[in-house]
Amino acid sequence: MYRILVSDDIADEGIALLENDPEIHVDVQTKLSRDELYAVVGEYDALITRSMTTVDEELLRHVTARMRVIGRAGVGLDNVDVEAASKKGIVVLNTPTGNTLAATEHTLAMMLAACRMLPRAHNSLVGGKWDRKSFVGFELSKKKIGIVGLGRIGSQVAKRARGFDMDIFAFDPYIRKEKAEALGVKLLGSLEELLSAVDVLTLHTPKTPETIGMIGAAELALLKKGSIVVNVARGGLIDEDALYEACKMNHIRAAAIDVFEKEPAVGHKLFELPNVVVTPHLGANTDVSQINVAVMVAEQVVNVLKGNDYEGAVNIPAVLTKLDVEFRIYFELAERMGKILGSLVVDAIESCTCVYRGALFEKDFGPRSFDVPLNLLPFSVAALKGILEPKLEVGVSYIAAPYVMRERGIAIEESKIRASRDYNHSMEIIVKTETVTLSIAGTVYENNMARVVRIDQYEVDFEPVPPMVLFKNVDKNGVIGEVASMLGRAKINISNFSLNRDAQAALALGVLNTDQLVSADIVQSLHTIDGILSATVIGA
Repeated sequence: MYRILVSDDIADEGIALLENDPEIHVDVQTKLSRDELYAVVGEYDALITRSMTTVDEELLRHVTARMRVIGRAGVGLDNVDVEAASKKGIVVLNTPTGNTLAATEHTLAMMLAACRMLPRAHNSLVGGKWDRKSFVGFELSKKKIGIVGLGRIGSQVAKRARGFDMDIFAFDPYIRKEKAEALGVKLLGSLEELLSAVDVLTLHTPKTPETIGMIGAAELALLKKGSIVVNVARGGLIDEDALYEACKMNHIRAAAIDVFEKEPAVGHKLFELPNVVVTPHLGANTDVSQINVAVMVAEQVVNVLKGNDYEGAVNIPAVLTKLDVEFRIYFELAERMGKILGSLVVDAIESCTCVYRGALFEKDFGPRSFDVPLNLLPFSVAALKGILEPKLEVGVSYIAAPYVMRERGIAIEESKIRASRDYNHSMEIIVKTETVTLSIAGTVYENNMARVVRIDQYEVDFEPVPPMVLFKNVDKNGVIGEVASMLGRAKINISNFSLNRDAQAALALGVLNTDQLVSADIVQSLHTIDGILSATVIGA
């Protein structure tokens, strides 16, 4: 009999699923104090929460070896210390797909509310006025909608926009053109091109360093006068001060905003404007989505306990706890290599190949015993997660990474070569886009030091520990000195430097390990140095 503690309120349908399973004993105790929770949590095999229970290191000190899985009924994991749970071999699950349709429908509801000024019209009528002239609407038919981010929710919005007889455009550098075309969407090559073309803009991207503030004053100015802006994705994607000014000046006809940079957003200045429609982060807040996440988390927790397949884990402690120490180092190296490669890729990925060289990788890493998806090696899973993480939400899961790749139409391949060319054992990750092929190779030295030894044609030797700066430059005098001087003026210490030259092409690749993260402003300044072709920051 497996014992499950539900410490936060979830929909009754999820509880019923657990109660109807003869192998499960479930206790719903949603009002426990911290001390009471500490006293009882050691008696359970699984814990199911929402956002009220903080699963931190202190709580995890009170669990016992029988605790195998923690399930979060929802997307966010701010209240769960995933690293501490992983160290104890506990699977951490969430339910990122349970609210897809809820968020999609809320996007359409907000769009329509902005187009037809529904909140103002409602308040006018209940206030005693029959005023039709003040509320002339904006028709969606034949208009151009621009979708930034064509993932789970963005693609569903695109399908529904067809029902409004809209022309659908999208910008997503990580989606293949074939997928967009299958949705009836024209994929544009840049955000600027999209903004200049559309009448309605809706955002559906995760919040990453790359997307924070992606719609600022300059981007809003590119939109046609009289456009509609919708954000039901993440707060912080739009510069709220810039949006306020654009709406106040009526360059933006109307904005519909469900998410804010700082929440709760009580008394926000956007609320003063008559052409702004706002809701308090309601995108996932429907009865069906609450049922969905409750049922999903219950099903997945049971699957973990019974040894069945599961997809919603954000960690894979089973791999880490079963791998020998030497393989754990390669696992961590594969993820770091993937993150470097993912930071360098700027186009939609068409294929990803992981190549393993040397007898070390001849070991049988059976997927059933190591809980990895799609019959992949654990190292491949780590590499895929690393590749996706710079482009997607922080915390993209190991288990989900291969499925996200497959959903985006990206081919995943593995190969093993018994003989290694330059090292006893090495790994190589190769990513192909429509325009380029990028690769990275790494190995582990005898002292258990993980190193990246090649990026594309450049032989390098550095420890892939962020923060880092990778830059490519014309191979001529003075460039390296300029880079070092600029970082020095910014008081950024360089802890390691690796450089390799391609004499035939007269190019060079430099890798800097720094003591602190290099800001976007400094990276922009690096691009002004004569001879610098590109500069990329690899964050933590």
